[in-house]
Amino acid sequence: MKPSFRQGYLLLIFCLLAVCFMYVRFAVLPNQQTAQQQQEQLYRQALDRVASMTGIPDDQVPTRTIVDDVATLKAANPVFYEQARVGDWVLRYTDTVVLYRSQTNEVITTQNIQATPLASLLR
Repeated sequence: MKPSFRQGYLLLIFCLLAVCFMYVRFAVLPNQQTAQQQQEQLYRQALDRVASMTGIPDDQVPTRTIVDDVATLKAANPVFYEQARVGDWVLRYTDTVVLYRSQTNEVITTQNIQATPLASLLR
């Protein structure tokens, strides 16, 4: 049986769609990073910059908090949060706290943490 004109068009459209799918699947998508991977990469780069600016060892991994309520933070610690803005990062290392502005890649201020000896807490 001879293929009809309509079947030829359907076959052509199917082949074009298959080629488009293969192009997107194997050429475009592998080159794109997910948003989460991009954020993780920016975070790692920021930690490297902070370590080089402050002298904090690279092996320390801080906890990160993003500033969202400047007034409350200024009330709790007015000296440290004096220049804080919404969106700044508070990086808490074992013995240092760093206020970092990711938009301009700069360390705003640092503060040493004085650990309270455990013996004094148990009294």
